[in-house]
Amino acid sequence: MQEKNNSPHPPATVHQRVMWELLTCSRLHHALCEKMMGKIGIHRSQHHMLMFLSREESIPSQKQIADYFHVSPAAVAVTLKKLENGGYIERIVSQNDNRFNEIHVTPKGYEVARQSVKYFKYIDAAPFHGFKEEEIDQLRSLLERMAENLKQASDDSELMEKSGLTLSGVDTRKDDSI
Repeated sequence: MQEKNNSPHPPATVHQRVMWELLTCSRLHHALCEKMMGKIGIHRSQHHMLMFLSREESIPSQKQIADYFHVSPAAVAVTLKKLENGGYIERIVSQNDNRFNEIHVTPKGYEVARQSVKYFKYIDAAPFHGFKEEEIDQLRSLLERMAENLKQASDDSELMEKSGLTLSGVDTRKDDSI
């Protein structure tokens, strides 16, 4: 007996179904991370910055932080202010240069960082429950190949032409098969 399709759309190709599953896994992973950060009481951008600061041996400047995250120094200043208000970091005027604030992670900030490492180990392992090590290795290898294919496709105008795609996104082929 054929399975009834209640979707308003025609059945997807195997490629579309695989990509859908990958995106679903990514969304679920993201939602679990957001849930964890919500329990900690910290926003994602603040969490990223706190984790970065907790791993740094030397004290980075706001400009160095902005360069690392590819954001504006103003965005860094806003995030640092929120971390400071939450008690996760403190800014102290440098003894060597009054124009420079040294950013120090507080004990509360380090505790959040330590807890986060534990949470993320759990979250990152959760999707692989019941998998054998060789299955995980195979999946990693397949995903690496997919990433390489996507990188190549983004630069490969010949592939686009073979696929019947133009810059306007109109399919110029008569045959729908690829």
